[in-house]
Amino acid sequence: IQELKDDLKSQQTNQEVQLSKITELETSLDVASKWDIKQEELITELNRQQDVISDELKRIWDIAEKHRQEHLNVTSKLTWKLTEPLRRSGEFITSLPGISYGLFKRGVFSLADTFPAKWNLSTRLRHLKQRLVNSTVDSSSFALRESHFEITSNRQSSNLHLCVANADILPEIDISIVSYNNGNFASAFMESLLSQNYPTELINLVVTDNSSTDDTLSVLEKLQGQYRNSFSSFEVLSRQNLGYGCGHHAGLCQTKSRFALIINLDIEFTPQALVRLLSFAVQDSDDTASWELRQKPYEHPKFYDPVTLETAWSSHACVLFRRSAYEDVGGYEKRIFMYGEDVELSFRFRDRGYRIKYVPSAVVYHYSYKEENEFKPLQFYGSTLANSLLRFRYGSISDIMSTIPMYSAVLAFHGLRSEIGKGLFKKNFFKLSALFFLFITSRKQSSKSFAFRGWDYEMSREGPFYTQPDVEDDQQPLVSIIIRTYMNRSYWLREALSSVLNQTYPNVEIIIVEDGSNSQKDFVTEIQRRYPNQTLVYKALPKKGRCFSANRALELAKGKLIGFLDDDDLFFCDHIETCVTELLNDPNLGAVYGLAWEVETKPLGEALEDGYEEVLHLSNTLLGDEFDREILRTRNCFPIQAVLFRRELYEMHGGFNTNLDNLEDWNLWIRYSAKNDFKLINKTTSMFRTPFFIADKLKRQKILDEYLPLAVSINNEYLKKIENNEHEGIFIS
Repeated sequence: IQELKDDLKSQQTNQEVQLSKITELETSLDVASKWDIKQEELITELNRQQDVISDELKRIWDIAEKHRQEHLNVTSKLTWKLTEPLRRSGEFITSLPGISYGLFKRGVFSLADTFPAKWNLSTRLRHLKQRLVNSTVDSSSFALRESHFEITSNRQSSNLHLCVANADILPEIDISIVSYNNGNFASAFMESLLSQNYPTELINLVVTDNSSTDDTLSVLEKLQGQYRNSFSSFEVLSRQNLGYGCGHHAGLCQTKSRFALIINLDIEFTPQALVRLLSFAVQDSDDTASWELRQKPYEHPKFYDPVTLETAWSSHACVLFRRSAYEDVGGYEKRIFMYGEDVELSFRFRDRGYRIKYVPSAVVYHYSYKEENEFKPLQFYGSTLANSLLRFRYGSISDIMSTIPMYSAVLAFHGLRSEIGKGLFKKNFFKLSALFFLFITSRKQSSKSFAFRGWDYEMSREGPFYTQPDVEDDQQPLVSIIIRTYMNRSYWLREALSSVLNQTYPNVEIIIVEDGSNSQKDFVTEIQRRYPNQTLVYKALPKKGRCFSANRALELAKGKLIGFLDDDDLFFCDHIETCVTELLNDPNLGAVYGLAWEVETKPLGEALEDGYEEVLHLSNTLLGDEFDREILRTRNCFPIQAVLFRRELYEMHGGFNTNLDNLEDWNLWIRYSAKNDFKLINKTTSMFRTPFFIADKLKRQKILDEYLPLAVSINNEYLKKIENNEHEGIFIS
């Protein structure tokens, strides 16, 4: 009986195993069936894309054939054959012994800076120079796209902090300074700190001197004795020079406030810098670890999100920490002596789940460069060393392996026997060998991607050495920003509106006109409730097109200066400030326009709420030329959101031509510039979107092509009136 029981039990077990296998097989079949369906969908989509690509290839082939015929027409002429020796001169020069492409390239650089800016030759050479040195915008790498997506994915939940009022209760803060042979900056720093508006009795000041060999320590001790009672506390420490980060860490160990400001001694505060910074920080979320201030005269060019103000890393020349976050991640990396320790700590903050932000309204003056593009050998060695170490800790295998060809390229360009070549061997290679194992075994804890772009880390905006002209602070004319929107586009409108609310320029009115519905009314009302001090005008209009809406908004505008922002485009935070300053500096200008990024955007679903990915950021060279009235007559030279113009231009020339629902801005700029000059601001201050998918690009281009003959006809008719002196008048500022 027991044997039968055991046998029965064994059979039951076998049955359960068989049933389990059958269940697994059924599950596998179900998965396989779903996979087959998905593959069929993918094949269908691929076939659709193949058809689109085939059409695009045919269009490109037709264009290429047209250009080939034009090329044949040119090359068959006698003048082409006579000028062949001149065209061959470049190849001949680089073939000479001792003349490398690099030497030829540097010659072009020097030549580009020789001619007056008014010469067309200079402009052409500068364009060549830009192509040779490569664009500062490159968002094509996977790591950079992942890092960028992390920063921008929070746009819909952004709290729009820059519009909050100054905090009623300001917290006690610590300010940490590290000095080394730079006591000559101490007096100016102290004067600016005492002159700014944050209560100094709430400031604990600690200065750590890294064994200066001049009189810096005595200068600091003298200031300590003179101003000790002006602060909550004022300490001066002297210690062995173990580097920038270690110096600040030693100083922060002497203090305990909730917020700590890291700052260089060669910085001077503007009056509202600390008040704006701390008002921002105390109202920010607990997962924000640091807030970077904006530097003048040269703003750091790295990308930041103009909606959320998040960034991939912060410069620690002037940055505020949340102490709890700083202590949580363990503070500065003590093995990085100087340069790059700020990027490492920024990456570690993000690796542990914190956010880092940029506060453009909090401004300091940092006198770190004596001249534009100044080369600092110590900065170069320190930055390249830190970049390599960060690749070991935060980079992919590809990032790590890239260090070898990167160093090889530097040595090949400068030579092993050059000062830079010797410096790299002396200061970097031995340290890299010693620290490789330590950094490779302390890899990042998260799965986040951290971007590396050669010796840099993030996309850079053009114009790193652009400086605003000096104007009187009390000159702040009202600026009207017009946003055209449509039904159910609050997703885009929220972001565009945020980028205007985040502007550093204080005197702005926002006019929102909705074409064909009032779907945005409740949203705009809520924004007005949140920001009662912001002038916000909303108008729902009948569906009569973009030009009708824009003209109605122009009628409502009260500003002396006017600009447009389409609801899916964005301003960087200093766009209005920069444009206004240039217009105030030159009253003869009718308008100014900044450089702009073209952002190829891919939707992640059918609905706007499904989100999107900004795939590519392009610096469109066709939209970044110096103002040329003749070129403008042949094509549009600047996107609509990049321009800020004087109200008098509208009063003289009127608004948009309602016969054009596309290319309407091109026609407007031709009329506005007929008698008045525009000026290029050589700095990226805005972004505009274009579709990523080829099918969408073709659809968009087809619409523009259909409107082109009408736009050209209208433009030519107007220009003919100008030539016949039938124009209404001349704008006088």
